[in-house]
Amino acid sequence: MKKYYLIFSFLFFSQYIFSQCIVSADIVTNGNEVTVTVNGTGAAVPGYGIIWGDGNEDQSQSATHVYDVPGTYQICYVYFDQADLINCFQQACQDVIITGEGCSMDFIPMTLGLNVGLQINSSGAGAPSFSINWGDGSPVETTENTNHVYAANGTYNICVTFTDLDNPDNCTIIQCHEVVLQENAGTCTVSLTTTVDGSMVLAEAVGSGALSENYIINWGDGQFDMTATASHIYSTTGEFQICVVYGDFGPDGCSVSDCETVMIEDLGNCTLELLPSVTGLTVALSGNASGATNPEISVDWGDSSPTGTTLPDSHTYAAADTYQICASYVDLDNLENCQVVSCIDVVVDDATTSCTVEMTLTVTNNVVSVTSVGDGAANPQYVITWGDGSFPTLSDNGSHTYTQSNTYTVCVTYGDLSNPGECNATDCEDVVITVGLLENVIAENSISVYPNPMADESNIKLALNKPAHVQVDLFDLTGKNIANVFNGERGQGTQNISFNTKSLSKGIYFIRVIAGEEERTIKVVR
Repeated sequence: MKKYYLIFSFLFFSQYIFSQCIVSADIVTNGNEVTVTVNGTGAAVPGYGIIWGDGNEDQSQSATHVYDVPGTYQICYVYFDQADLINCFQQACQDVIITGEGCSMDFIPMTLGLNVGLQINSSGAGAPSFSINWGDGSPVETTENTNHVYAANGTYNICVTFTDLDNPDNCTIIQCHEVVLQENAGTCTVSLTTTVDGSMVLAEAVGSGALSENYIINWGDGQFDMTATASHIYSTTGEFQICVVYGDFGPDGCSVSDCETVMIEDLGNCTLELLPSVTGLTVALSGNASGATNPEISVDWGDSSPTGTTLPDSHTYAAADTYQICASYVDLDNLENCQVVSCIDVVVDDATTSCTVEMTLTVTNNVVSVTSVGDGAANPQYVITWGDGSFPTLSDNGSHTYTQSNTYTVCVTYGDLSNPGECNATDCEDVVITVGLLENVIAENSISVYPNPMADESNIKLALNKPAHVQVDLFDLTGKNIANVFNGERGQGTQNISFNTKSLSKGIYFIRVIAGEEERTIKVVR
């Protein structure tokens, strides 16, 4: 069931502060059935109207309507004084998407001067995705809750798109609210101080200059407080932007905001310690984790590469730089009491002033053997990473047995323990592993797009078990073919196809790959 609780008395505060009536509405959807209840104040002889957006109307305060087909509909509701239409006639509209099933989302804009904060409440999505269009030409936001400061007075239409990336066909909701903003004439100041204690954050705001002081604390996770000092307990780990807005509600008052970013790193009794070992461009990452009965681990290597899912794990970077590696450790059976995020900075260096290494690789079914020869190190060290999250081999040769069909990047890094800053070299090669009979042209689970969400330039990576004619097409959510990315012959092994996505708008897309007689489709986000 989808529930939209729309509090328009606050939304239209600045617009109708001197009017004689105010309108609000509760909208509840269940599949293709929608119930609207109109609420209003200020009319001596109240009248109501509901326009369903599909050609049907109701002249009542509350009504239920059943839509014949899925789609996007604009529901408008009217409140007026039958004895005084000139001074009391208010109308507001709301876009809803009827899918027949799915998830729910509602949001409330909280305004003070030119500051707007959004409180978004959602449920029913396994992989929720948000985009916020502020209606003033500024970049679309992709965070769930945020603040925005407008540059000028005016009327703006704020639209929030909520999608379940795992089920976009049955869970895509678009809601829009109109706000009327007027810059306050007065001058005031505010400062915000935050203190983090585990999953709890204390926020203390001190403002001055407002004739009638008002505080709004936006915690960045969909929750608000209307006091100068408040504490909040987060239910998930991650980075959150906490903002306070201070000022008068009247047009002759003032408004100002201040924000701080906090990191919630742990919930409950779970612990995670990261232990990196750097050799040249390769990082071998191990860790000490405890407290979870049904653990799940994810590793972000900090370079837009695919996320790792195991510890220990290893990764070879493409270039020398400083990278922040972040790992999360959660208990899937007890999320409220076991979530930990740990981050660590690593410096990788590909200096090869005096060292070289060459790797020889052989593949026999699902077994890969490596021999390597390095030159230039007085106290040599070899590290072989197998690309599947297994612990690296600390030798110049070794073999590894893979358990799943996929494309793996095997690397050997050679360095001098006595002089690691000036002697290290890396050699890598991709291998296609098929466990069992070689049946498919496209290797199993080998198609990926990076970065994802896509940037202005994106890359498609796939592996072919044998040469084939390959066609790659890009589709939008409606199934429209946006672009033919590639159409031509490709050989056996790992393939990288680059394409420009700068002109694409934010949203969900699908990439279809046809190789020979096989067809695969993956979902991506721009």
